[in-house]
Amino acid sequence: MVTDSSTHVVEHPSWDGRRGVSIEYELLSRVDGSARFGFDDVGVLASVSGPIEVRLAVENSTKATFEVSVRPLAAIPGTDAKALAATIKSLLTPSLLLTRYPRTLIQLVVQPLSPSLVGSPKAIPSLHPGTAAASINASSLALMNASVAMEGVVCAVAIARTSSKDLILNPTADQLVSSTASGCFAFIFTTAELSNDRLHASEVWSNWQSSLGFDVAEMFGARELAQQGARHVWELMKESIGSVGVRRSDDGEVKAESTGRLPGDGGDEDKMEI
Repeated sequence: MVTDSSTHVVEHPSWDGRRGVSIEYELLSRVDGSARFGFDDVGVLASVSGPIEVRLAVENSTKATFEVSVRPLAAIPGTDAKALAATIKSLLTPSLLLTRYPRTLIQLVVQPLSPSLVGSPKAIPSLHPGTAAASINASSLALMNASVAMEGVVCAVAIARTSSKDLILNPTADQLVSSTASGCFAFIFTTAELSNDRLHASEVWSNWQSSLGFDVAEMFGARELAQQGARHVWELMKESIGSVGVRRSDDGEVKAESTGRLPGDGGDEDKMEI
């Protein structure tokens, strides 16, 4: 990967009282959009190329072909990397307006920057809840940075349950190793015109796992905490985008303008709202 000298960094220390969030844009050259998202010791870099020319074998006449690949920090992609790539593709696809770019390819490349957990036999970088959450957030940021039209923004956080049955938002590596349950929750945030609260959140994916048996009440509690954390991530994304060349309306709504280089550019129709 080639690093560009023009970068934008937004630091949000201890956003949940324990851990910090870092957001960076335009890190790579020769791509249409790139971003890095991190929860303290967990970082992920994502880049987007497209819409670009697509191979005839995977060309779709009605919409763009969306491809996602995960590149491990070392070695070649294994089963874990392919599983994460499939997960990211399935949960991001409904948020993308792919019909605006028929017969093209939108390519997303995700690279976790953190090593596996030390001392945990189940620790796989791409399946690590924190890495999965950071990968989803970095992917959303890279797509926005590339001005790909979207219906909403997908944000994710990790949750863990300690041995004392406390739920922790975005746990540290040590907390995950000693946890009795953990998982990643992802939500899509859209504007709800008929609601008093214009921001609407819907769960799109979760992988909650417990070593002490499944508890429905606990899982719902973890999802509620995760939604609060994901909403805060969305707010940080909105704040960060405001400083990298977007237009703010009179009511404070943030809109990212289309660059005009996308196929089927329709002016105002290609604006993305978050």
